[in-house]
Amino acid sequence: ARAPTKRQTVQHQPIPVPQKPTPQQSMPSSSQGDLGEPTPPSEIVTEAMLGSSISSKDWKVRVQCYGLLSELLSKRLSRNKGARGKIEGDSILENLDGVVASMAEDTNVGALDKALEFLILYADSCKMAGEADHAASITQSLVKKNALSSRPSTLKLANDLALKLIEVGRDGASSAHSVVEVLISQGLKSRKPKVVLASASLIRSVGVEFGVAVLPLHLVDAAIPQILSNPNAKVRETGLNILADLCRALSKDSFEKILEQM
Repeated sequence: ARAPTKRQTVQHQPIPVPQKPTPQQSMPSSSQGDLGEPTPPSEIVTEAMLGSSISSKDWKVRVQCYGLLSELLSKRLSRNKGARGKIEGDSILENLDGVVASMAEDTNVGALDKALEFLILYADSCKMAGEADHAASITQSLVKKNALSSRPSTLKLANDLALKLIEVGRDGASSAHSVVEVLISQGLKSRKPKVVLASASLIRSVGVEFGVAVLPLHLVDAAIPQILSNPNAKVRETGLNILADLCRALSKDSFEKILEQM
């Protein structure tokens, strides 16, 4: 949070008389807060208030919390660049590792964007993010709520977060397997068409970014028929692209085995 500014000497000036709005002037919309657009915060969140404010019902307070957490984490990294990927979450906020997954479920689009921005920084900085189970928990939250079915800018942040969780995974391809397993078992079965498409696209992105070898091939193989039979043409097209990627990356015998299992 921004430190309070020093009180400045006030010079007395004539009090302006409020003017009635002309027909050309538009009055502020009362729905701006619901859309996540900037409005005056109801309170200023300080570091001491983070623990109690992170679950506030006021989305503007939550936005401040996510921003303050990003600021604290960035300051820690600036003091010790070698700490990247080694920071204990509790050193930033008590039980931070335990609440980060719920941040990805924020129901306000403006707050969700700020939460995802922080989570990407968290994944790149904190030790716990490298654990496969933790990556799976965060991915479940992405699938569960609105992150994969929101506006394009939010979807991009969600994709970047999922890929970052795989990038920082410490135990070989285990984080990749955990993330993709959630996308297959929950994302592809979602009742929201946008989530299904985003999940299929993200599965492909994992293979493109990190190589087909990191994918849990037995799970992807089993999911291909489901993707190809989806009523959404874009989902089916993504499934064909996944098949093409597998064909290019695998040997002829391996790919034929995949086709036999379909």
